[in-house]
Amino acid sequence: MWTIHGQQAQLQTINFSGTLDLAVPAAGLKDLCFSEQPLPSVQLLGVSLAQKLVDVSQISNHYARDNCLVASYGDVLKTDCHAQLQWRCLDPRPELWLGGLELIVSFEAPLLTQLPEWRTTSEIPERLILSPGNVDALTWNPISRHGDDPTLDEDRFRMILCRFPEHNLSYLEMVHCQESWLKVFLPAANSATEIMRWGLQMSDDNLEKGVILRRVLRGVFLPLEQDEVLAREAYQHFLTVAPPLN
Repeated sequence: MWTIHGQQAQLQTINFSGTLDLAVPAAGLKDLCFSEQPLPSVQLLGVSLAQKLVDVSQISNHYARDNCLVASYGDVLKTDCHAQLQWRCLDPRPELWLGGLELIVSFEAPLLTQLPEWRTTSEIPERLILSPGNVDALTWNPISRHGDDPTLDEDRFRMILCRFPEHNLSYLEMVHCQESWLKVFLPAANSATEIMRWGLQMSDDNLEKGVILRRVLRGVFLPLEQDEVLAREAYQHFLTVAPPLN
């Protein structure tokens, strides 16, 4: 599943592969291939942390265990905060998904601490990207990065669905049903970029001693021809998973 060489982690499963630079967790999983078909310029489930957390981390704090890559950042004696990131492979479940990855983000502190701002990021070259139009995800609406939807920068999503018709493949990213949402990060008005970015963004917050703040995201690959139905079923399955402890 996961192998680590220096600061580079390599993922290899039955269906897909990718690499992750442990020194740059914000970049997430990249160099992706699914069924030996490259997904160029796609980066999934990265985590942007305060630079001070990354700077004091040592490579010995990162390890692979079974289907999980675990990376620790920060030193509670130097930064008053410790972050642990886990990228966990999901085995194929033909009735729900072809393969996937789960990201678990955890923070803890020895004392009452103001948690540094952080966010997750996935990015995909601009293509058809959809969000559910209602709670039951019976309809899906396209998301535009061009700002022609004036409410986009205020929208919050439980799921975001991206399509790769050239591969007969779709990618669904979803957030657990706590008080957390996915948000599309719009480019600057004068930007010519064709990359769509989104993620879970958390504002500064206080973290009490003995409390662990934990959030979970899941990304799964779906067959294109059934993606809307399977996306809804995969999300309902996700809701049955015990919520992360706070």
